[in-house]
Amino acid sequence: MSFISFLEKDVTAYPSGREVAEGKKTSAKYKKAIAGILAAGIAISAGTYYDSLAPWSSENYPTQYKMEVTTEYDSSLLSTIDSIYNTGVSMDVAVEKGVLLEAGRAAQVVRNDPPEEQRIVNVKVRDSVMEHKIALNHAQQRVEDARDTVQTDSGTVFVYKADFRDQLASEIDQNAAKLQKMENMSVVDQVSASVQDLKDNYNRLSKEKRDDGEKHRELSCRAGQNGVVGVAGILAAGAAKEVVDFTKKVTNEDLRNAYGGVEGVVADGVKDMKNNVNGSLYGFLHKYGDCGKWSSGRG
Repeated sequence: MSFISFLEKDVTAYPSGREVAEGKKTSAKYKKAIAGILAAGIAISAGTYYDSLAPWSSENYPTQYKMEVTTEYDSSLLSTIDSIYNTGVSMDVAVEKGVLLEAGRAAQVVRNDPPEEQRIVNVKVRDSVMEHKIALNHAQQRVEDARDTVQTDSGTVFVYKADFRDQLASEIDQNAAKLQKMENMSVVDQVSASVQDLKDNYNRLSKEKRDDGEKHRELSCRAGQNGVVGVAGILAAGAAKEVVDFTKKVTNEDLRNAYGGVEGVVADGVKDMKNNVNGSLYGFLHKYGDCGKWSSGRG
């Protein structure tokens, strides 16, 4: 069925869930449309399952980033619903067609993702894939948000809600305001948030039994993901810590001997600073990368 046919003004060619619930006749065109919807549903389910198998998780991605992705999706969905409504169909039909059409598009993008091997070694590709998967999961949620279920003699049918359109528009405005507020954070607020994030990650890493170099790389990586403020903060804090550690180690005979003398102490400090620089640079360049996996060589 062509896209034009899909949007035909004659709603009997594509009845809404409510019309089905009321017992109106279902046409052959509607049966074809249902087949397409089922295909999209299978793709969404497959994509969700695939996401659960991926060696990274959307949980590692900042809230602001995920909100940007989902708000962009919602804006496109709203535009699609309005465009369909302007063809002359009722709003509930426009909502139905819109959410299913956009969900199908999201599923198609994921099906076209590059091979896993490429995603693992190419962080930019991996970030792009994660963006698609966040949008895909959100698309699935929007399908659920847009409809209710109704029990009929023939079973359960979906009834799409006309007021979903206005609810969606309101939520877009609210999220846009939140994103604007995030973008307009003062330097003081950014520094405060970065310092708190640094403390939280430091306390967590200090309790983990891992190689010291890995800890330095992950901590500085997560700081680098906070932007220039984070990079400057972690490098300054790292340098200050190395000065304190150097003084402590060279003035304590046991510690000095444990590191093989002053040269050993210097070498250890240089190694730590190198890890700090590499980690902060990686985090700055890969804002949505998985610092934990990268720092241990698994990313």
